[in-house]
Formats: sequence, structure tokens, C-alpha cells
Amino acid sequence: AAAAAAAMSSTTVMDEETLQALQRARASGMPTLDDIHLPGEEEEGIDDEPAPPAPEPHWSQQPAPADETWGRSCKRAAFRTAFGTLYAIDVAGEWLAELFGITTPKYQFVIDDLIRTQEEEAEQKRQEQEALDRKAASELHSVHTDETFTAPQPTPAMSSSTGITVVAAGQESGTL
Repeated sequence: AAAAAAAMSSTTVMDEETLQALQRARASGMPTLDDIHLPGEEEEGIDDEPAPPAPEPHWSQQPAPADETWGRSCKRAAFRTAFGTLYAIDVAGEWLAELFGITTPKYQFVIDDLIRTQEEEAEQKRQEQEALDRKAASELHSVHTDETFTAPQPTPAMSSSTGITVVAAGQESGTL
């Protein structure tokens, strides 16, 4: 039960549509919290030293030394009780939030606006592409159906010595 409670307290509830919108935003270059650096913060680079080891647990969570005074033992017990109570309240709060359905992220309106904007942009691009396709198809159709080529009618100025055969619309072929 403790493992399930720990898993519940460390997860964020997010529906599939929201998750996909965030992934699309990250793919399009939207910065994440890891990418945002406040003034005065040091930026981590690739050539930096490896991350320091995890800190040691709080002194109240470490085993008591054999020569510990009674005052220090009472303080250790009080801290352990406080940490345990805080953990229990955190788990109970997560469970109640899930029960009452108040797990919506704090900035859900920003996520919803991002989804709506992306859908509008995709719809606009689709409509523009359809309009371009229709225009190209109508231009191609008009070229093939509206323009017909007719050979010029032979004139008396044309000489029959050229050896060119001209076929006029509706006439038999003949040598000029």
C-alpha cells in the first residue's frame, strides 16, 4: 500500500490529448522548464562536471549513534514523526484530489489554448492546400479543354516548293 501511495504522489495526472499537445509543442521548439534560465543562474553545459552524488538523508532518518543523549533521541523521534505525518498527509491529499476529480493542472487553460491554436493552424493550412489544389486542377483542366490548336489556313503566298504538308481543320492534307 505504501508503494502504491508513493507512486500516486509522484505522478501527474494528464489526459492523452494534453500529453500529445505538450509533445508537439516541445518538438516545435517550445522551451521546457529545464531550458528556462533565470538571470543569475548558472547554465549547465556539456563539458560540466558530472552531477554530485545524492545528498545524505536527514540526520533524523539516520541510525542513532550509541552515545546519543536523551534530548537528541527525543528530537530525532519528533522529526521522524513529523516527516511520517507529512508523508501521510501528502498521500491522503493526492488520494482525495483524485477522488474529487480536482487533478487538473494549474495552467490547464494555457494547454487548452495551445491545443486550440495548433488545431486552428492545421485547419488553416489544410484549407489553403485544398484551395491551391483546386486552383491548380482548374487551371490544368482549362488548359486541356479550352485551348485547341488549329493549323493556319494555306495562303496563296505559300509556295508548294517547300514540301511542307499542312492540314487545315476540316480539310484533306495536301502539299504546298
